[in-house]
Amino acid sequence: MLKECRKGHIFGVPVADGQVALGQVIVPLASNFLAAIHRDLIRADETDVLAARLDTPVIFAETMDFKIREGVWPILGSRGIPGSIRLPNYTVWVEPPGEYRIQSIDGTVGSSAISAETAGEMRHQKSYAPAFIEAALQALHGFRPWVSAFDEIILPSGK
Repeated sequence: MLKECRKGHIFGVPVADGQVALGQVIVPLASNFLAAIHRDLIRADETDVLAARLDTPVIFAETMDFKIREGVWPILGSRGIPGSIRLPNYTVWVEPPGEYRIQSIDGTVGSSAISAETAGEMRHQKSYAPAFIEAALQALHGFRPWVSAFDEIILPSGK
Protein backbone atom coordinates (compact mmCIF):
# COMPACT_ATOMS: atom_id res chain seq x y z
CA MET A 1 0.00 0.00 0.00
CA LEU A 2 1.42 3.39 -0.98
CA LYS A 3 1.90 5.95 1.76
CA GLU A 4 1.27 9.66 1.29
CA CYS A 5 4.07 12.08 2.10
CA ARG A 6 2.75 14.87 4.36
CA LYS A 7 4.25 17.90 6.06
CA GLY A 8 5.57 16.98 9.49
CA HIS A 9 5.89 13.24 8.84
CA ILE A 10 8.90 11.72 10.54
CA PHE A 11 10.51 8.88 8.62
CA GLY A 12 13.46 6.56 8.97
CA VAL A 13 16.26 6.37 6.41
CA PRO A 14 18.05 3.00 6.66
CA VAL A 15 21.79 3.54 7.12
CA ALA A 16 23.41 0.30 8.31
CA ASP A 17 23.08 -2.61 10.75
CA GLY A 18 19.41 -2.00 11.57
CA GLN A 19 20.03 1.67 12.28
CA VAL A 20 18.09 4.57 10.77
CA ALA A 21 18.55 8.31 10.59
CA LEU A 22 15.39 10.25 11.33
CA GLY A 23 14.10 12.67 8.75
CA GLN A 24 11.15 15.00 8.59
CA VAL A 25 9.05 16.12 5.65
CA ILE A 26 9.34 19.91 5.67
CA VAL A 27 7.47 20.67 2.44
CA PRO A 28 5.69 18.12 0.20
CA LEU A 29 6.17 18.99 -3.51
CA ALA A 30 4.22 16.97 -6.09
CA SER A 31 6.34 13.77 -6.25
CA ASN A 32 9.26 15.28 -4.29
CA PHE A 33 9.65 16.75 -0.82
CA LEU A 34 12.06 18.90 1.12
CA ALA A 35 13.66 16.77 3.84
CA ALA A 36 15.49 17.63 7.02
CA ILE A 37 17.51 14.57 8.00
CA HIS A 38 19.36 14.27 11.28
CA ARG A 39 22.79 12.93 12.18
CA ASP A 40 21.94 10.66 15.10
CA LEU A 41 21.21 7.03 14.34
CA ILE A 42 18.62 5.05 16.25
CA ARG A 43 17.69 1.37 16.16
CA ALA A 44 14.94 0.78 13.62
CA ASP A 45 12.88 -0.94 16.32
CA GLU A 46 13.20 1.89 18.89
CA THR A 47 9.78 2.95 20.05
CA ASP A 48 10.23 6.54 21.19
CA VAL A 49 11.39 8.15 17.93
CA LEU A 50 9.42 11.29 18.67
CA ALA A 51 11.66 12.04 21.66
CA ALA A 52 14.58 12.64 19.29
CA ARG A 53 15.85 16.16 18.62
CA LEU A 54 14.72 17.20 15.18
CA ASP A 55 15.71 20.86 15.19
CA THR A 56 19.27 20.57 13.83
CA PRO A 57 19.34 18.70 10.53
CA VAL A 58 22.60 17.58 8.97
CA ILE A 59 21.03 17.13 5.53
CA PHE A 60 18.53 19.60 4.11
CA ALA A 61 17.65 18.56 0.58
CA GLU A 62 14.88 17.94 -1.88
CA THR A 63 14.35 14.31 -2.85
CA MET A 64 11.79 12.06 -4.49
CA ASP A 65 9.04 10.59 -2.33
CA PHE A 66 8.94 7.05 -3.74
CA LYS A 67 10.91 5.49 -0.84
CA ILE A 68 8.30 6.86 1.58
CA ARG A 69 5.40 5.94 -0.69
CA GLU A 70 6.67 2.35 -0.94
CA GLY A 71 7.45 2.09 2.79
CA VAL A 72 11.23 1.68 2.35
CA TRP A 73 11.62 4.86 4.41
CA PRO A 74 8.87 4.09 6.94
CA ILE A 75 6.73 6.84 8.43
CA LEU A 76 7.33 6.67 12.18
CA GLY A 77 5.18 9.54 13.39
CA SER A 78 4.42 13.18 12.84
CA ARG A 79 4.97 16.49 14.58
CA GLY A 80 5.23 20.19 13.88
CA ILE A 81 8.18 21.63 12.00
CA PRO A 82 10.75 23.10 14.43
CA GLY A 83 10.91 26.90 14.38
CA SER A 84 14.66 26.68 13.69
CA ILE A 85 13.98 25.24 10.21
CA ARG A 86 13.92 27.96 7.55
CA LEU A 87 12.76 27.31 4.00
CA PRO A 88 15.50 27.84 1.45
CA ASN A 89 15.47 30.39 -1.34
CA TYR A 90 17.25 29.64 -4.58
CA THR A 91 18.58 31.66 -7.46
CA VAL A 92 17.20 31.38 -10.97
CA TRP A 93 18.03 33.16 -14.24
CA VAL A 94 14.95 34.66 -15.89
CA GLU A 95 15.06 35.15 -19.66
CA PRO A 96 13.71 37.67 -20.67
CA PRO A 97 14.47 40.13 -19.14
CA GLY A 98 17.86 38.49 -18.50
CA GLU A 99 18.31 38.80 -14.75
CA TYR A 100 18.69 36.75 -11.59
CA ARG A 101 15.74 36.37 -9.27
CA ILE A 102 14.92 34.54 -6.08
CA GLN A 103 12.92 31.33 -6.40
CA SER A 104 11.11 29.71 -3.45
CA ILE A 105 10.99 25.98 -2.77
CA ASP A 106 7.59 25.71 -4.49
CA GLY A 107 8.97 27.23 -7.71
CA THR A 108 7.51 30.71 -7.28
CA VAL A 109 9.85 33.28 -8.83
CA GLY A 110 10.13 36.74 -7.27
CA SER A 111 9.34 39.83 -9.31
CA SER A 112 12.50 41.80 -8.41
CA ALA A 113 15.98 41.29 -9.80
CA ILE A 114 18.89 40.40 -7.51
CA SER A 115 22.55 41.16 -8.16
CA ALA A 116 24.88 38.64 -9.77
CA GLU A 117 26.90 38.74 -6.55
CA THR A 118 23.89 37.78 -4.43
CA ALA A 119 22.92 35.10 -6.95
CA GLY A 120 26.45 33.71 -6.81
CA GLU A 121 26.10 33.14 -3.08
CA MET A 122 22.85 31.17 -3.52
CA ARG A 123 22.19 27.66 -4.77
CA HIS A 124 20.03 26.56 -7.69
CA GLN A 125 17.08 24.34 -6.81
CA LYS A 126 18.11 20.72 -7.25
CA SER A 127 16.62 17.37 -6.32
CA TYR A 128 18.71 14.42 -5.12
CA ALA A 129 17.94 10.74 -5.54
CA PRO A 130 17.01 8.93 -2.34
CA ALA A 131 19.95 6.55 -2.92
CA PHE A 132 22.29 9.58 -2.91
CA ILE A 133 20.92 10.67 0.46
CA GLU A 134 21.31 7.14 1.85
CA ALA A 135 24.91 7.00 0.56
CA ALA A 136 25.74 10.40 2.11
CA LEU A 137 24.40 9.24 5.48
CA GLN A 138 26.41 6.02 5.25
CA ALA A 139 29.56 8.00 4.47
CA LEU A 140 28.85 10.48 7.25
CA HIS A 141 28.78 7.56 9.70
CA GLY A 142 31.84 5.80 8.28
CA PHE A 143 30.05 2.92 6.53
CA ARG A 144 31.39 3.90 3.09
CA PRO A 145 33.98 6.31 1.68
CA TRP A 146 33.22 10.02 1.57
CA VAL A 147 33.00 11.61 -1.89
CA SER A 148 33.00 15.36 -2.45
CA ALA A 149 29.55 15.27 -4.12
CA PHE A 150 28.05 14.70 -0.66
CA ASP A 151 29.19 18.21 0.29
CA GLU A 152 26.22 19.51 -1.74
CA ILE A 153 23.66 18.27 0.79
CA ILE A 154 25.57 18.16 4.08
CA LEU A 155 25.03 21.40 5.97
CA PRO A 156 28.21 23.24 7.00
CA SER A 157 27.71 22.35 10.67
CA GLY A 158 27.11 18.69 9.76
CA LYS A 159 30.67 17.48 9.14
